[in-house]
Amino acid sequence: MHRRGCFDRARQRRAWPIAPIAAVAKALVLLLWPGSALADGLGGVPLGARTAAMGGAGVAAGRDSAMPLLNPAGLALVPRTTFQVSASLYHVQLVDRPRFNGEPQTESARYGRLTLDRPDVRSLQFSAFPSGLAYVLHDAEYLGPVVLGASLTVPRNIERQVVMDVQASGSGVRIADSSTSIVQERQYVGGLSAALPLDRLRLGASVLFAYSSSLVTLDDSALALHEDGTFQRVDFSERLRATSYDLGVVLGAQLSVRTDLDVGLAVRVPSVHLGSDGSRAAEYTVADGQQTPDGPLAGVAAVSQQSDLELTLGLPFRAVLGAEYRGAGWAVAADMELVWPRAGERESRILHTQGSAIAELPTAIPERDRERLRPVVNAAIGFEHRVGESSLLRVGAFTDLSAEDPDPAKLSSMMSVPIDRFGLSAGWGTQLGPVDTTIGVRIAGGTGRGFRIVPAERFGTATEVLSQHLERSDVRVLDGYVFLSAALDSTIEEALRSRKRDAPP
Repeated sequence: MHRRGCFDRARQRRAWPIAPIAAVAKALVLLLWPGSALADGLGGVPLGARTAAMGGAGVAAGRDSAMPLLNPAGLALVPRTTFQVSASLYHVQLVDRPRFNGEPQTESARYGRLTLDRPDVRSLQFSAFPSGLAYVLHDAEYLGPVVLGASLTVPRNIERQVVMDVQASGSGVRIADSSTSIVQERQYVGGLSAALPLDRLRLGASVLFAYSSSLVTLDDSALALHEDGTFQRVDFSERLRATSYDLGVVLGAQLSVRTDLDVGLAVRVPSVHLGSDGSRAAEYTVADGQQTPDGPLAGVAAVSQQSDLELTLGLPFRAVLGAEYRGAGWAVAADMELVWPRAGERESRILHTQGSAIAELPTAIPERDRERLRPVVNAAIGFEHRVGESSLLRVGAFTDLSAEDPDPAKLSSMMSVPIDRFGLSAGWGTQLGPVDTTIGVRIAGGTGRGFRIVPAERFGTATEVLSQHLERSDVRVLDGYVFLSAALDSTIEEALRSRKRDAPP
């Protein structure tokens, strides 16, 4: 009884200095790291051979596996039945958040001046994944001039692990704070396309089915030890899984104004949300007590929550206008793109929650959370130069601006880190009969503004953290891709048959 009374008195002296909501708020900052705030623009995952190497510019005269998404009218330029594949062999991403943990040397907190061993948070990730394939069918006997296409594209593929481990020491206190977050985002877009050549005009349409998935895990632990023998510890764990199914349509046209000049226009109408499903599981463990000769004496509160949620990740309205001019052995292409998201294009809705709630958590959590989105304009320009009879050098530049506009008044905005990217691309293409290959690189970098918890209140009470103590935080991102694309047309089958006929018995 005496030991329990000591614990109660210590608990009264220090009423939850590290509140569970502090860990939750910091968790939201890390859950969806930069990359998820894309505008669905020109600079995403490299697609197609020629298009990817030329910075994404291809709406006027493109003819590769990017066309079902960019401009299906370009399929009419494919001269014969062709199988095309585009793959990103390697992807590296560097994310840097300077002063996310605090100022370079010391910060002012409720415990006085704390010295940090690591003010920054950085992440370096490697991955490899395919980015798209397409099959283009010519059949004059049954289809006439109509060209059909079937495609599967991966415009978004993110897998990121961020580890944060910071130690802080001050007058009478030592604090250890560590977090590990893993984010996996996938989007698969299947398309059925058709193109029709009409003299100098080419028309096309694609019906797109998009499957988007998000898997986020977070483990966070914060421990404060005081010289008087008291301690506070919070462990937080969360698993979030969600999927979204959407249906969209792309309409496109290409016009040969002259033999050396083409213009193109493609419009993607806002997608129709077909459905979604998701779940969230969270566990909180809070220990508050004091060290004793026989070991730590603590009161522990454990809370678990299970939620069903619905997620919408739609395909926003997109219009692309482009032109391509060709000379003797060279070509230059330029595209201008408008992305106009709808209200509620991205939103999540809590359907059902069970489990107990921590008293310090606010009860007025909104059932529906919509991201603030804004229209953006992107640009891409590419250049192609023929080197010899069978080789092509391609280079390009592009922008990929974010459509997200976080609201600092909403705690959920801590999950959004809009990044405006600017990039360069280059590729070497080889055409040998029925085989067309390209190997290239794409580099994009950008900056953004996220949120962080003000260091003065990071280890404060729940009320303090939630009330007003958030501030903007700089984020820097650098992406690099090495990609390979190849196309095989139907003449390879004829060549193999001819070779077999000419082979000696």
